[in-house]
Amino acid sequence: MTIQRPANSEGANSPAKPLLGGVFAHAPQEFGVATGPRGRDAICATCDRLTSGEYAQEFIPCICGSLDEICIAAVDRYGIPHRTVLCTRCGLLRTNPRMTADAYAHFYQHLYRAIYERPGHDPDAYFAMQETTGRLRASRTLRRIKLRVGSSVAEIGCGAGWNLLPYSDRGCRVVGWDVDDGYLALGRTRGLDLRHGLLSAACSSGERFDLVVLSHVLEHLLDPIADLNALKFLLNGNGLLSIEVPSAFSTARMERYFQNAHTWSFVPETLRAVMEHAGFECIAMNGVIESIWRPCSTVASAIPANPMLVRRTASVLVARQRRRWLLDREMGLRHRFWRVRDAMVIWPRLSVGSI
Repeated sequence: MTIQRPANSEGANSPAKPLLGGVFAHAPQEFGVATGPRGRDAICATCDRLTSGEYAQEFIPCICGSLDEICIAAVDRYGIPHRTVLCTRCGLLRTNPRMTADAYAHFYQHLYRAIYERPGHDPDAYFAMQETTGRLRASRTLRRIKLRVGSSVAEIGCGAGWNLLPYSDRGCRVVGWDVDDGYLALGRTRGLDLRHGLLSAACSSGERFDLVVLSHVLEHLLDPIADLNALKFLLNGNGLLSIEVPSAFSTARMERYFQNAHTWSFVPETLRAVMEHAGFECIAMNGVIESIWRPCSTVASAIPANPMLVRRTASVLVARQRRRWLLDREMGLRHRFWRVRDAMVIWPRLSVGSI
């Protein structure tokens, strides 16, 4: 749903200076995120298209329906103009205004991948690094659920399929969808069934799966409720949905968190509220955020107001920014603690897949 610029978008509820301070007020900024020459060119091209209006933008309400918001930041980690706001009703963070669907389609096809390439980018080395991370993700998921040999696993936004390899190695049938032809070709050299397209292509396949993986995808969606409802048609009767998103509470450096490609930003409470509104029940979730969900018959009629979470989110983000130099080391230790804690928790083991 697109709306006109709300009257209070820069009014009493949205201070002229972003909540996180003046450094987040103007683009361009240099926040020290490493990019290669292609990345810098892509950043400049994105800024130019936004400034000229070639990339059209639209104002949208929160998923809860509220228009009331506080501006958190007006620039992303690459110095691209990017206004992140906090809903003062439910506490969900979102991009507002954001690019239109057509603008995002062009951005993803021509500029997105270059921005995220590090200097000296080596596709094979990057695949190896992501494969290591994917195996760690899968190991944590498989401590929560039990996938039998022959179970089916799909991933939407799979890249080169690094998250699917560990499931394939366990004897699962795996399928991945993505729109990056280079990554798809790279993954196919590893014997993976990778296909061009995203959610609509997956739904059009007519296939159903025991586990569907969304790893750092949900925060990119323009209409997450509609897409989550569509995902239900990809799940078998006892199928599960694995979702990982970055948590705004798990970063030490806020200036490196916000990204133009992210239309939504979550903390555990807001992810739960959105998922329940879409008709999913939480099986397990940790603080970083990795989570397992299953469809349920009960659908939350609306995302509830949560003024306590609004105050907590604002105070946590401001505190993180003020203490950012001290928190770099502290947050690294906290991440290690979360991983160790996660390994020690006794999660319910769910049987998924063919008997």
